[in-house]
Amino acid sequence: MDFRSVNIVGSAGCNRYSGKYNAAIDNKISIGNLIWTRMSCSDEVDQLETKYLAALSRVTYFVIVSKQLNLKSNDEAVILSFSVSE
Repeated sequence: MDFRSVNIVGSAGCNRYSGKYNAAIDNKISIGNLIWTRMSCSDEVDQLETKYLAALSRVTYFVIVSKQLNLKSNDEAVILSFSVSE
């Protein structure tokens, strides 16, 4: 996942996705309509990608601790978590 501009881009496992996001000083974030490629993947990967992209659409807050990004829902439950790879 890459957040270097107002665009979010990444890989969901088999397919690549992109869209817009808006982050505020109070750690609120909104991820706009995502688009993604439609490559032929295994059923298992398709199911995982569907869950991953649905999770991204539920994100409303973010928290960065050390080298970890946690994306959270309205109730502040962690939906997705990412670490810096070295």
